[in-house]
Amino acid sequence: MGRISLRRTHSLSRNQAVAAANSVAAQLKGEYGIQSRWDGDTLYFERANAHGTLRLVPKEVQVEVHLGFLLSMFESSIRDEIDRNLQKHLTAKPARSPRRKG
Repeated sequence: MGRISLRRTHSLSRNQAVAAANSVAAQLKGEYGIQSRWDGDTLYFERANAHGTLRLVPKEVQVEVHLGFLLSMFESSIRDEIDRNLQKHLTAKPARSPRRKG
C-alpha cells in the first residue's frame, strides 16, 4: 500500500484556501470520480483504491493520501499530479487594481 504525504505553504486567506481546495475537489471528482466532504478544516476524500485528507492549517496545506495496491504502482506520477495541482491552486491571484480614468 502506497502513502503520499505533502505539505505546501501558501499566502492565501482561509476563505481563499477553502475555495482552492473546493476547486481541486471538483476537478478530481470530474476526472477521477473522487468523492469528498468537509469536517472542520479537513477535506476527506475517497474513491476505489484510494483515500486521504487535505488539512488546512494557517498558511499551510497538508495532504495525506493512502493508495491501494493497484494505484500504488503509480505513486510517483500521482504524487507529481497532486504537487502540480497544489502549486496551481495555492498561488494567489493578484488583486486587480482599479482602472484610472485619464
